[in-house]
Amino acid sequence: GELGLSGDVRPIPAVAQRLAEAARFGFDTAIVPVGDYGAPPAGMQVSQAPDLLGALRALGDGVEVISLSEGQVEERRA
Repeated sequence: GELGLSGDVRPIPAVAQRLAEAARFGFDTAIVPVGDYGAPPAGMQVSQAPDLLGALRALGDGVEVISLSEGQVEERRA
């Protein structure tokens, strides 16, 4: 997908075909925008994320997110 300036993960065309091509090149993990793309390619783990924070959460434990907004710092584990 594409990452928008607001942090949203936007859909792109032909996600299923792109996943198949990525699997063919040896990738075994992918994060895609939320949507219905059918079954993932064999051996590939596909996570869906609505936004950047969701994509970071899909990476697993140990990811820390620091948010700066209106002069405040917020730290949380994704």
